[in-house]
Amino acid sequence: ALAHSDFFDFTTDELTLDDTGTTISVANVETVIGDVGDDMVTFFSAANLSIDLKAGDDQLVLGKFANNVTVLGVETVVGGAAVDQITASGAFNGRVDLGLGDDSLTLDDVVNNVTIVSVETVVGGTDNDTITAVGALTRTSINGGDGQDTLTLASAVNSLTIKDVETITGGASADYVILGT
Repeated sequence: ALAHSDFFDFTTDELTLDDTGTTISVANVETVIGDVGDDMVTFFSAANLSIDLKAGDDQLVLGKFANNVTVLGVETVVGGAAVDQITASGAFNGRVDLGLGDDSLTLDDVVNNVTIVSVETVVGGTDNDTITAVGALTRTSINGGDGQDTLTLASAVNSLTIKDVETITGGASADYVILGT
């Protein structure tokens, strides 16, 4: 079993975590597979990988690099200071906070329920998506895709472009919304 504060540096490998819940910092891993425990995986180099943390309350923390990650079974994604591109493989039910950079989140073609912070582009799938913004949205583009999509804005001044979102709930402040075609 991996202990807290373990460090691994792989060149082209797959890392499989045990079922007790693992906290680990990694670099240069292309695939991470979790198990039933609550896992926290932190990258301190650029991440270009696929990660499936399976069951549990799992968190992925990305380094301050350009990251391109496909996620499954991850409930919280925290981005770095550069451009992060996150693609959900399967249902995403959780929180995505991508920090600085021109970041994007692409949801899979299933029902998704996501809370977003500092995400500049969101692309929904073909099923019903529920998107909740925490904090102001600026320079943000949200395309809900097919399905009956719902967007709830934070109680902040929001400025965004929206396409294919059927229900929009504004916050307590003024919002500037451009409806795309």
